Amino acid sequence: SIESTSEASHANEDAAAIPTQPQLVDQFIAAVNSGRRQQLQQRKVELMQEYARAEGDVGSPEVQIALLTDKIRDMSSHFMTHRKDYHSMRGLQGMLNQRRKLLAYLRRDNFPRYAFVLHNLGLKDTYAKQERYDKYRVGSRLGTPAEALKRYGNQPQKQLSPVQRKQQQKQQQKQQEQQRLQQQKLGTA
Repeated sequence: SIESTSEASHANEDAAAIPTQPQLVDQFIAAVNSGRRQQLQQRKVELMQEYARAEGDVGSPEVQIALLTDKIRDMSSHFMTHRKDYHSMRGLQGMLNQRRKLLAYLRRDNFPRYAFVLHNLGLKDTYAKQERYDKYRVGSRLGTPAEALKRYGNQPQKQLSPVQRKQQQKQQQKQQEQQRLQQQKLGTA
């Protein structure tokens, strides 16, 4: 029993003599050394925290757009090496369509938040309803979110047809005429 206690004390002394190396622990735990699935999960959590409207928000359009954009970028790098992967290409097209729908919804619903998401994700403002011949104009409706904010302000403006524009001008002229007549009546009375 005396020998067992002396062996135990030598084992404790040996363990105390070995220096701890926290940088090795940090390096072992680092995300770079984790598997691909863990890295994707970590990126997903970071994106959710960054774009969440409130604590614990995982389903708002902003979060969904950010997650889809991350997946789309990941898939596009996959297609650099696997050009003929047509089955995955179909999945990518579905993700692009889903993101396009979410961006169109966010643009209608909350334009400042839409511009914020576009700016942070590095996307262009191509989700506005386009007129018939806009595609032939240079730089029409395309550009950075800052240009979109400049162009549209905080709310998207409804595009009017030429007939609607004329009707609106006639209404404005009638209102101005009525105001002018009221001012004349007040001035003469």
